[in-house]
Amino acid sequence: MAYIYGILWKSERALVFVGFLTVPIALGMAALNLYTTTIIIRYLEQSGGFSTVALVIMGLIFLQLVLALTDGWLEQKIFYAEHYVIGELCCLHEKVFREMDFYLGYEPDVRVLKRRADASVGNNHTAAVHFPMDFANMVGILLKFVLFGSVISILSPWIILLLVVGCLINYFLSRWEQKRNFATADKRWKIEKKVNYISIRLSRDTHYGKDIRLYSFRDYLQLLAEKLSGEYRIQTEWVERRGFMTALGNFLVVQVRDGAVYLFLISRIVSGQIDAPQFLLYFSAITGLAGVITDILGKWSGIFAGAMGVSDFREFVEVRGKLNKGK
Repeated sequence: MAYIYGILWKSERALVFVGFLTVPIALGMAALNLYTTTIIIRYLEQSGGFSTVALVIMGLIFLQLVLALTDGWLEQKIFYAEHYVIGELCCLHEKVFREMDFYLGYEPDVRVLKRRADASVGNNHTAAVHFPMDFANMVGILLKFVLFGSVISILSPWIILLLVVGCLINYFLSRWEQKRNFATADKRWKIEKKVNYISIRLSRDTHYGKDIRLYSFRDYLQLLAEKLSGEYRIQTEWVERRGFMTALGNFLVVQVRDGAVYLFLISRIVSGQIDAPQFLLYFSAITGLAGVITDILGKWSGIFAGAMGVSDFREFVEVRGKLNKGK
């Protein structure tokens, strides 16, 4: 985190604060969505005329419009900031690669580091590029957790515990999938590189045709391509299996978690312990808190992936002088 923010601080300090400006906007939108329906229903029950209710609705709509416009403006700033981040990282990446000793680029360890660094700054959708803004968004998500949690705690603090436990199970399932895929990424890359060399480079470059015919390499290369394709298919099938198992586990956990919470809420309104506005308030808070916890875990996974990407990039940038070769 300090490394990527240090790059922004040296080049464009204003971008360091752009992500954190979204925090009050996100919190205001969450509070407005939480209380809007409850306020309208409460005024409909207590007000004697339509004019008061209409003014309240117009005020809420105007406030929502202002927050939405501000949020749109910040989205444009964030879009610019992320492209600035990828521009800075790509320039630094290219500078290091051009100044590196030529033969150092053929070292197997350096090639692996370069492949990881390339993946980290390959485009503006990578986790490393989104890392600064994801970290800022996490602050807003945590504040929304406090907002929704304070409302639900009035009803029952056990609901918060149930939602947190369910989301933690989802998080560890996703974390397991992510770590396993990351651990086997280099193996898939090496196999894919061999397959591409045989199926693309050899097949399209006519300079290899004479040697292949002269030394009867055709059958050997065909068998080798089939063997490598089979190995790559096995690796990708494992990725798909892990994704399916994670999605199935998340689905079952959400059904049990949300079903138990909503049944408890329905039982309270049936027994007359809460009225309609309170039901809508708690229902919105429970739905919002479940989404917030999911966002926390998902964003944390994104931050984890971004931190890994930044770490890979930094390791490649600082590779000079560590292998006692070249510069």
